Amino acid sequence: MPRWAIIFPVIMFILMVPLPFWQNWRIMDGKPRKDKYLKAREALEKGRSEDAAALFRELGRYKDSEERYREACFMYGKELFGQGRFEESRRAFEDAGDYGEARAYLETAKKGGR
Repeated sequence: MPRWAIIFPVIMFILMVPLPFWQNWRIMDGKPRKDKYLKAREALEKGRSEDAAALFRELGRYKDSEERYREACFMYGKELFGQGRFEESRRAFEDAGDYGEARAYLETAKKGGR
């Protein structure tokens, strides 16, 4: 049996296995991730931080979506905090992690805004 008859199928297998993963990375829910990313950025810029956070969460590791997710959570938490909805703002600030002043807001929200 020739060597290429063994090597060729192995090489083809190695090249074909990542293909479905790459396709899922590029396209999600039938839309390219770029479109969803731009929609999320637009929502954040227009002050719709809750919508932006949901979209950035769906995008996962695409570009800077993780950092933008934390930013959107922080903005949403500040919005809730301003409305006196401290319990809900706590969750948003926890999701924001170390973004901006999220930790300070979180501690204040735990104390009921005092």
